[in-house]
Amino acid sequence: MSDPEGSSELDVTGLDTEGAARAWVFAVLFPHADPSAVNDGRTFQEVLQSGVLLCKLMNAISPGMISRIKETDKAWDSIENIGTYTKACQKLGVVPTFDTPDLYENKNMRVVAQNIYSLARMARSKRFAGPLLAAPVYTMPV
Repeated sequence: MSDPEGSSELDVTGLDTEGAARAWVFAVLFPHADPSAVNDGRTFQEVLQSGVLLCKLMNAISPGMISRIKETDKAWDSIENIGTYTKACQKLGVVPTFDTPDLYENKNMRVVAQNIYSLARMARSKRFAGPLLAAPVYTMPV
């Protein structure tokens, strides 16, 4: 379903939270790519570990929010990119944020995916013109 401004609801039926977050990131950043490119054999953590895609995602949602993205293969640049992204999330009121090791060291990808869902909700509230992600239905483990 599309609205008059060009936004469309991304169908993530059947995907878990991480899969849906990954699909949304790729839909926002690579709108003309083949949807099968989302599953390129790398884990979500491997795709996001450099922080580059997160910074680009933030700039897609809030242009100019991140002025410098370090596109190198150096660990400290990746760590800096992740930190820059989470600080931008805090400025926009996106919660939960996550600690750099949650992503960089693959400590807690669940909170990373939840952060991306929160960013998607914020994008919807700001009337983002790109793909929109439906709010997940969470069940709390007992």
